[in-house]
Amino acid sequence: MKYLILLIVALNIYALTPDKLYEKGELEKAKEVFLKYSADNSVVAKAYLAKIYYKEGNYKEAEKYINEVLNSNAPDKVKNELKTYLLHINGVKWINVELSAGLLYDSNVNFAKKKDDRKSDLAHIEEAFIEGYYLKNNFSVEGQFKIQNRGYIQYSDYNNIFIDAKGKGVYYNYINTELDLGFETNTLGSNSLYKGRLQFFKNISRFSPGVFLLGEYYENDDYNTLNVGGGLRLGFKTENSNTIVSLYSYNSLANDSDYDNMNYKADVKWYWHFSKVYLYVNYYYNISSFDDYRINMHYFDISFNSKESKHFYYSMGMTDYYSLSNKTEEELRKYEIYAKFIYSF
Repeated sequence: MKYLILLIVALNIYALTPDKLYEKGELEKAKEVFLKYSADNSVVAKAYLAKIYYKEGNYKEAEKYINEVLNSNAPDKVKNELKTYLLHINGVKWINVELSAGLLYDSNVNFAKKKDDRKSDLAHIEEAFIEGYYLKNNFSVEGQFKIQNRGYIQYSDYNNIFIDAKGKGVYYNYINTELDLGFETNTLGSNSLYKGRLQFFKNISRFSPGVFLLGEYYENDDYNTLNVGGGLRLGFKTENSNTIVSLYSYNSLANDSDYDNMNYKADVKWYWHFSKVYLYVNYYYNISSFDDYRINMHYFDISFNSKESKHFYYSMGMTDYYSLSNKTEEELRKYEIYAKFIYSF
């Protein structure tokens, strides 16, 4: 009986150890115990206190314990983890500027729906790209701007300038909140797209499930369209890759009611990095449902990048568009193959 009582006591002590309380999210109870241990100069207790205070938003106390651990004989793995927290507290920022030039083959310059009407051509492309990032505590801001000149060799009437601007703000908390804003335009046909997405997601180990709302406004010379909807997203991260899958529906309301339709969309974004190789894949499938007919469309883009040096690298890729109407049987098929040489400042 004596040994049984001792075993029960031991099991209860083990179940209530502060590291277990921390893993369960009972930060206040874990902090009380770790504070007692830290009085005895326990490096382990100080490392946990640093993380607890950081999660509670008490960055002054978190920084104090981080510096104490960094000046101790703690293992490098523990120090490296806390250095990441310290960077977040003090702020992480960077800016990147790139200039690139290359060639592109376009199988359907004029977006013709009949095979005999399609014009294929080679184009030279020049791009300027700038991006910036800032992270402090539990808030980050990111921005990107790209301008591309595309000049066709044979069909100069289709020469075009594309502008793409994006901004993103993320507030990291128990439930993360992210706001994405974007603007795209090109000189051919005066097409412009304004878009926004508000999403909420939770990081659970390597997964990040969530929900989102979206709004888009598209305008060109013929008609304007407002897209409103939302859906579900699931992210998955590994050491070298990141995948985000989105499933959603949205209603398109046009100033010409003949273009009103309901849409269902599946979107997959995948990124993979190994050594000097970077691979990006973006794919979506969209179904537009009108009163008496439906249009199926897919978009696929894949690019391969190799960072040969700190400043110079190249990119090769392919973009494929395809859409088909089940009523009129109008088929739009178009693909582009490109290669760019990029200089990064």
